[in-house]
Amino acid sequence: MNRNEIKHRMMMELLGNCNEAIALEPNNLDLIKTRGIVLNIIEKYKEAIRDFSKVLRTSTKDTACYYLRSESYFQLGDYAEAKRDFLKAVNIEQNKGLTTAMLEDPEITKEIELADIKEILAFERQKAIRANFPSFE
Repeated sequence: MNRNEIKHRMMMELLGNCNEAIALEPNNLDLIKTRGIVLNIIEKYKEAIRDFSKVLRTSTKDTACYYLRSESYFQLGDYAEAKRDFLKAVNIEQNKGLTTAMLEDPEITKEIELADIKEILAFERQKAIRANFPSFE
């Protein structure tokens, strides 16, 4: 069994554990977020979006969820939604290089290319995975 197969098997087991735990604690946002991350890793993007959206209804300042939901939208080809979530996360983080006025300016946001967003999303995805699964590489 190669390394990718082992990772996939681990993620499927973790997904099963998350589902069991969520059945017992259906409103536990940490469990739902963890399941969303697992779903994102195994490329079940629609299901990941559902979980991240549920978390964001309550935790509106969770930038990791915005970035991860953005990445899921991006993978599905919904670039408008990906960009919207990406800009929300940037705004929440109060990125020193981008002010709210700049984010609302259509000329500025046009300059934020999809390639740039994709690169940042890959970084944010890895950051979220490492924070939740330190031994997973």
